[in-house]
Amino acid sequence: MDEALQHRGIATYWARQKISALMDQDVERNENSHIRQEIIDIAMAHHLVSRYTSLVAIDITPARPSGQTLSPHVIKTNLPHGQDYTAIFGLSAGATNGTWHLLTGLILLFIAGAIAVSNNFRCLRRSLDDL
Repeated sequence: MDEALQHRGIATYWARQKISALMDQDVERNENSHIRQEIIDIAMAHHLVSRYTSLVAIDITPARPSGQTLSPHVIKTNLPHGQDYTAIFGLSAGATNGTWHLLTGLILLFIAGAIAVSNNFRCLRRSLDDL
């Protein structure tokens, strides 16, 4: 009986129960510093997550062999069957030409300038009539 086998399951179970009991004491007594440190020590020794500890998993397995070089390449966009890339991502069917926008803008600018000039002449004529 002195040569009992060591099993991690029993030690982990004991550590979880001990942390649970310490957490209950922490709530009842409000002895944060002493009980908190004891919970941290038990959790770290048994690799457990508690209120004061957490675990981070770091994968150190390489994704590719170290001697293999990287080769960049373009990945083709997968669209549903029958869809056209330019129809989806290009200009829409109702888009107008930029020349049409420029011409419309210039005509409107000319009309606005003509209205401003006629208003200035009208104001000038009134001021001359008042003299």
